[in-house]
Amino acid sequence: MQMSTRRAGLEIYFSTESAGSSADLSKIVRAMSSPSSRQPSSSPRPDDRVASERDATFAPASDEAASNGDARDLRRGALVNLVGYGARAFHPVLLAWVTVTYGPERWGVFVASHAALWVALRFAVLGLDHALPWWIPQHRDAPVPGVYAALRQVALRSLAIASVLAALAAPVLGPAWDMPALPIAVLALCLVPMALTETLVQATVARRRLELQVGVREVLVPAVHAFVALGLHAFGLVELGLALGFLVASTAGLVVAALGFRRVFPRGALAHDAGLELPSALRRYATPLFGAGLATTFMARADTLAVAFFADPFSVGVYGVVKQFASTVLSIRGSFESIVTAIVSDAALGGRRIDAARSRLARGLSYATTLVTLTQLPVVVFFVAFAGWLLPLFGEGFERGEHAVAIACGLLAVHGLVGLAGQVVNGVGGSRATLVASAVAVALQSALLLWLVPRFGIEGAAAASGLALVGHAAVQLVQMRALTGGWNYTPRVALAGVLGGVAIVAMTLTSFALHDVGDAVARASGFVVFAAVLAVGAVPLLRSTPAYAPAGSVAMRGDSAWRSPSAAREADGSGVSEEVRS
Repeated sequence: MQMSTRRAGLEIYFSTESAGSSADLSKIVRAMSSPSSRQPSSSPRPDDRVASERDATFAPASDEAASNGDARDLRRGALVNLVGYGARAFHPVLLAWVTVTYGPERWGVFVASHAALWVALRFAVLGLDHALPWWIPQHRDAPVPGVYAALRQVALRSLAIASVLAALAAPVLGPAWDMPALPIAVLALCLVPMALTETLVQATVARRRLELQVGVREVLVPAVHAFVALGLHAFGLVELGLALGFLVASTAGLVVAALGFRRVFPRGALAHDAGLELPSALRRYATPLFGAGLATTFMARADTLAVAFFADPFSVGVYGVVKQFASTVLSIRGSFESIVTAIVSDAALGGRRIDAARSRLARGLSYATTLVTLTQLPVVVFFVAFAGWLLPLFGEGFERGEHAVAIACGLLAVHGLVGLAGQVVNGVGGSRATLVASAVAVALQSALLLWLVPRFGIEGAAAASGLALVGHAAVQLVQMRALTGGWNYTPRVALAGVLGGVAIVAMTLTSFALHDVGDAVARASGFVVFAAVLAVGAVPLLRSTPAYAPAGSVAMRGDSAWRSPSAAREADGSGVSEEVRS
């Protein structure tokens, strides 16, 4: 009865869509959610009552004010990222100091162990860290349920996994990794503060605060680890220094994250969950994100493994440096992911005010994409223009990675234009769709690596990984269109692209005109002109009020994943979204 009513409502919608009337659409949704169109539901669950109380008191601000608030939060996030990247500029110096002090072999073993620890982290959090930016904004005016339960689950799982790893340190892991058992056991203990910190940080990002994400992850933990490890080495703790230093750093990160979490969530902001039981909607949403996280972890390392298998060891070293360039570009977009998910989830609360929800989604996504584009582009252009000078600093023969840097960074620039579509999919509840997209990306990357790396070496690896990320973004772009009924981009994104193209043309012309003066002068002058043109155009583009999306540019196709949990319940009589339920 319920599903037939929904199908009838959808048929009415699609039959009248050509009229383009948002008022008619609102009537249809109201008719679908009226008490006469559904069966009486069972007795409400505790989280249902919380959502009902919120809906009874929720008075949404105007779409204009909400969109301006989104833009303000995104600009603040960009500023935080800029400060974080400035502080992180000293990280390579510290890293080189640590590497020289401990030697490449001990550092290499630590890096491998740390990578394994991040895989264990995915099993400890089971997608809950990335689920919170979707879950928390849906409880704006009521205590948020499930957060304490999630923290308890993460703590217990991480402790259990860490205990197993520590127990296996002596008989299994130590001989396999050719290192003493005690450092492995110490590193295993790091899993607990790492998992809790990641969960706490993502919870604060759900409130659109990036300070902890950037400050703890990008600045505090690397710096504390380096200084403590160097100090321990000076006191003779050579074998244990790196592991114990990371334990101190991860614990310090947890303390700062907990303090920041308490400031973002004051007393009364979170519901006091009685035990370990998560709200069903949160649990079902998080589970596919666990699989997606594993897929992402695999993709981050598959290209290096392919180079190691098909090429020589020196090529692996060169490609490792190439990936450092690429990861810098990728992290710019990545730092906006969770906050965009939070903005989209918050916008979905306007399910009863469909026009506002449509416009706000398009505005928020377009503004975030513009920020990412204008931030990524100078970094990409700088790396491509000066990679030939930067790579030899890492050692003799590293200049052979110049073309690989250009390929990787160029494809990541394309990825930045559409990559945030995945956060829209997550924001409207499409975690299972994200898992499907991740599986497609893993398959595409694997096929491309097998085809390109034997033929083109590190250039093939860079192309395979970059194309896989672009393919992943393309799949999620289509998924976003299917879930929301629109492409969700305003002319602001096109203007950002045109501005970037004009700046690149100006740089090219300048470099060509000064070529006879000298290559160094030509490249440097060209980049200065590029940066000047981009800055002049970017300031008014980012300061202006987000452009209003035309009515109907983002259509809601009757998918309950787009509406808030309470609105979804009114439409189909359940407590979870269509995407989660499937």
